Amino acid sequence: MAAKPSPVDTLKALAKLSPDEGYVRGLLRIIEDRHLGSDYAVAIIGSSLIERALEAAILARFVPLTDKRSKWADIRAWMFSFERKGPLADLGARNRFGLALGLYGESTFLDLEKIRTIRNLFAHSPSLRHFSHSAIAKACERFNVIDHVFRHEPHVRETPKAAYVTACITISGRLKGRLESAQDEDRPLIFPMVDELLP
Repeated sequence: MAAKPSPVDTLKALAKLSPDEGYVRGLLRIIEDRHLGSDYAVAIIGSSLIERALEAAILARFVPLTDKRSKWADIRAWMFSFERKGPLADLGARNRFGLALGLYGESTFLDLEKIRTIRNLFAHSPSLRHFSHSAIAKACERFNVIDHVFRHEPHVRETPKAAYVTACITISGRLKGRLESAQDEDRPLIFPMVDELLP
């Protein structure tokens, strides 16, 4: 008779199930327009999009680590596992590694550092923060990726929360879009990227 999984094991298995990317983006846009209490959710969900996109982009540069019969199968899980103290478990490590791999340029690196810092303020603050807080609003005034997206329309300015959401969706979308495009065209990705999508 097989042993029943513990409640902790059940929760860990549940944590590994991630919703569809389109669902998460839609959810993020929906809660962006809600009351101030949604600021925490926006900060956390937005950064989780980035974390997953970075994991996929980093793995695309590695040798295949998905063969279940291989001794390497557990290495992938360990590298990105916070519980197991993997070297790429947190957003800061993934961001530095992504820059070193040439996944994006310095401007995007700085945007990701800003997103990570804002997320940490919401996640670790003893009091609930809001995007309207002066320091957070000031940080969200300028994301390099948004300036790049709206470079032909410099008068376009979003609220701080909307700017954060746009930056998260744009960066994660472009990281994943490159991978999907390369797979569709069956061509290797050349790094550093020179497509100017993530300067």
